[in-house]
Amino acid sequence: MPELTLRQKLVEIRKSVPYLQKASKNEQQGFNYTSSSQVITAVRAKMDELNIALIPAITGHATQPSTTGKQMLTELTMEYTIVDCDSGESLVIPWYAQGTDVHEKGVGKALTYGEKYFLLKLFQIPTDKDDPDAWAEKTAGDSQTTPSEVKKPRPASAAQTAPPDDTGTIGAGAIKQLIKALGDAGIDEVAFISEWGFKVDKVPKTKLTEVMIWAKENRSTTPPEEEGDIFDV
Repeated sequence: MPELTLRQKLVEIRKSVPYLQKASKNEQQGFNYTSSSQVITAVRAKMDELNIALIPAITGHATQPSTTGKQMLTELTMEYTIVDCDSGESLVIPWYAQGTDVHEKGVGKALTYGEKYFLLKLFQIPTDKDDPDAWAEKTAGDSQTTPSEVKKPRPASAAQTAPPDDTGTIGAGAIKQLIKALGDAGIDEVAFISEWGFKVDKVPKTKLTEVMIWAKENRSTTPPEEEGDIFDV
């Protein structure tokens, strides 16, 4: 089999994430959104498999008072360099990001938003307001997609995704279930790794129940600090 080019690898990554449900909720404004950690987790495994690196760079920076005058709007012009670590081939894409907060947090929010939206748009990942089954039914009506080609995603229990033995890490269904639980709890990837010492897609099967209980017990009543105050995505 011939080696894939960088652009062919990007297509393979896009194929691996057909849809992301809005698993986090902004309790203050009452809407659901897709968190940055959810997006990164969705594409990281395939990027690692294909040896693709993403390198951000800030090329410009400006701040101004927000429309309310109570916060500062931070605007960043950026470049994302996508690198095929096998061949050395690279692709540079200019990007723009913004974030609103008090004092020094604007840059961090802008970087977080910038990365999330860059990945969503680069890989054309839908974040439909409907549930996955409704989204699948809609795509089944596409002239280029037949109903038999569309698989309706649905939350899977650990028993459904795990093989009879308890060795190894959890499967794709359990990963999606865990991502949703973490999103509902307002727990980002950094906090998860800090607590457990492994990534979401590397959770041992024997730890899944314990991790799920931990996520429910740590459910936050406020939205994650980094997201959900501007964009309903």
